[in-house]
Amino acid sequence: MYLLAHGFFTLLLCLKLLYLYGVPKSYKDLGVYQGSFDLFIRIHEFSMKLLKYETYEQRNQIRRSADSVNSNIVEG
Repeated sequence: MYLLAHGFFTLLLCLKLLYLYGVPKSYKDLGVYQGSFDLFIRIHEFSMKLLKYETYEQRNQIRRSADSVNSNIVEG
């Protein structure tokens, strides 16, 4: 019974949020995507300041991991 009530209230909450904020037209309208994209830009700028000998190791890994967040949000 608890699970049924929990699911019902979750559905009501989702419907209320859709009513208040509307359905996003694109993934670019999502706040979580916009925040992760801004973070990606900041991480990319930071990685450019790393030392030259770290170019092929940590720079590349940091950039790929930051880009992975955006890609996963778009796929979802």
